Amino acid sequence: MLAVWVEQLLGFASGALKAIRRDERYPALMTWAREQGPALVGGNLPMAQALAPELWSQTPLERLGFACEPLARPGRNEPCWCATPAARPSSAAGRCACPVRCPTT
Repeated sequence: MLAVWVEQLLGFASGALKAIRRDERYPALMTWAREQGPALVGGNLPMAQALAPELWSQTPLERLGFACEPLARPGRNEPCWCATPAARPSSAAGRCACPVRCPTT
C-alpha cells in the first residue's frame, strides 16, 4: 500500500514539474492539477489541489533566476484557501471544509 502511494506522489510531482516548466505561471499549474492531477493520485481531486501549491512554493523558476516563488499562507484571521467562509477556526464548530490538512490550522 505504501509503495502505491509513493508511486502516485512521484507521478504527480513529475507531472506537476512538467506543467510548471511549460509555463512557469501558477494558474497554469492549478489548471493542470484540476484536469490531470486527480488521475495521478487515485482520482482524488482535493489531494491534487492541495499538493500543487506545496510543489509550486518549493520549485525554482527559470524566469526568476532559479529562485522560488512561495505562496503566502493565509494568516490567523484570513479566509482559508479552500474558499469556505470561515476564517481560521477557533473551535471545532468553526472548522473549515478542507479535505486535507488546512493551511490555516
